[in-house]
Amino acid sequence: MATFILSNDSQFSATIWRNSWEPPSGADCLILVQRRRGRRQCDLQTCCSSEMRVLTFLYLWYSTPSGSSGGGYSHWNHTVLPHWTEAVNNRYEGMIGTSYSPEDGNLHSPYYPAGGPYSSDDPAKLKSQMLELQSAGVDVAVASWWGRPGVSSADSQGTQTDHIFPALLHACKGTSVKVAFLLEPYHNRNSSNIVDDVNYIMDRYSSDSSVYTLSDRVVFYVYDSYHIPYDEWRTAVMPKIGAMGYYYGLVLDPSDVTQLIEAKFDGGFTYFASERMSWASDSKNWPEMCDKLKTGGLDCDISVGFGYNDTKIRPWNSQNTVPRSSQYFRRQIDRALGASPTSISITSFNEWGEGTQWERCESREGYSECQAFEAEMIANINTRIDDEF
Repeated sequence: MATFILSNDSQFSATIWRNSWEPPSGADCLILVQRRRGRRQCDLQTCCSSEMRVLTFLYLWYSTPSGSSGGGYSHWNHTVLPHWTEAVNNRYEGMIGTSYSPEDGNLHSPYYPAGGPYSSDDPAKLKSQMLELQSAGVDVAVASWWGRPGVSSADSQGTQTDHIFPALLHACKGTSVKVAFLLEPYHNRNSSNIVDDVNYIMDRYSSDSSVYTLSDRVVFYVYDSYHIPYDEWRTAVMPKIGAMGYYYGLVLDPSDVTQLIEAKFDGGFTYFASERMSWASDSKNWPEMCDKLKTGGLDCDISVGFGYNDTKIRPWNSQNTVPRSSQYFRRQIDRALGASPTSISITSFNEWGEGTQWERCESREGYSECQAFEAEMIANINTRIDDEF
């Protein structure tokens, strides 16, 4: 359940029971009024239609030779990515463009997954992942999506994920976990084909009970949303698909907040687990960001994490490394809740290449130590939400 103040000058709070996926409303809105001071305010209508949500980013791009696709490794053998300047690339000559070799036990990640590399299209693995999310109290898996048929859309490793979504949605059955769509960037993504992407997803998946909705609209997180000019979002995208989806755009700096509001998005999210990556990922800016988003009528989703280390695939990016620790995560949660976000997203469940994952790991020679404190700390978030909101 989540707790809210009823009005700006009220000393009362309302507790809404988190007993269903669709927040209660009207006569069904069960409110227990109790005295409490010093909390954030919301009006009664907001209290009856909203609840704090905990989400995590889920990546479906992994494969092994034993996977059902019958291919080779994907992402576990990630190539070392180039910098955008020649001078920096020259410092890493001999590394840029090389690939890791999982068959020799050499993965692209600083950590080693429990049980070793896996395939994202394995139904048993998907089920165990959804149970892991449920056990930690995560409400929503925001799953990476590429791959509308007939369109050359893939990530930097040539991977598409659309074909895995039926199995993912099936794996959610019997759990409390829902699925939102993380619309990933691809070459030549523009205002026209993102409309086609959303229409395709709606036609294929919107009727599935495991799809996450807000206000009866399918939820989309749009990574690198700013790559499409905001004027085009406002004039060419939202008039066509705005009513069918609930859209979160990526916030990097203050101008993104203003432009997401003008472009008619429904919310903003910060994504990055390293506070060094952007203005929006720096926790000292979260109160200002959330206030501006909510004043503009948008949701505020703050992304938190346990650390960040992508130097095995981006050796030139060590300045953004954040050592993994429970203290870092606890501080981020404290500051996130202090900013009164609409939701908290955890970066990430299984982005192993950037060292942000909280999926189970195991200690192995040549890899960073596996401490395995993450799931328990995530499970405590809901207790904090109940206590503070």
